[in-house]
Amino acid sequence: MLISCFENNFLKSNSYLIEIDNILVAIDPSYDELFIETIIKSKNALKYIFLTHEHIDHITGIVKLKKLFKDVLIVATEFTSTAILDPKKNLSVFHGFEFVGEFVDKQISNVDSVKLNENIVIDLYPCKGHSLGGMFISFSNIVFCGDEFIFELKTVTKMPGGSKSELIKSYNFLHSKFDNKTILYPGHGNFFLLEELKIW
Repeated sequence: MLISCFENNFLKSNSYLIEIDNILVAIDPSYDELFIETIIKSKNALKYIFLTHEHIDHITGIVKLKKLFKDVLIVATEFTSTAILDPKKNLSVFHGFEFVGEFVDKQISNVDSVKLNENIVIDLYPCKGHSLGGMFISFSNIVFCGDEFIFELKTVTKMPGGSKSELIKSYNFLHSKFDNKTILYPGHGNFFLLEELKIW
């Protein structure tokens, strides 16, 4: 398994590519040329796109990727599925443009999972705190946590749908569900261990 992180030009958000066997998975894809070209040139097939939440800096690549790879499946929470189609809810309108995303193929409302192959299952956990459409994406000892938690930064909860009380629930969930050595891959900045996570 290979995990590659791409820091995007737009708001310095992270996009991830995961190569597992002959499968390629994208998390929070951007429209940056390097990210898109890496997927195009890969020998592995792009099978899934997972979205950690609905905000514009984490979804800009979905339209282009869906055009290039018509069979790719987009996976997100129910709220994110509708919000990415709305420039106000995905916050693009507040950045000076109106972005309308793609329809989501698999909507997550409760704890769920996606089976990549006989050996790899990706577990999905809806979460709230930073936004209403958050989702933890987990397999092995890894959790992609979007903007729910960023290393050594206070989570933003003042935007629409944010909630400090829900964030505390997310914090407690991670500590109850995962080992302290679990690696967290955030929506911005560097990865870190769960034992390093602080609630501000």
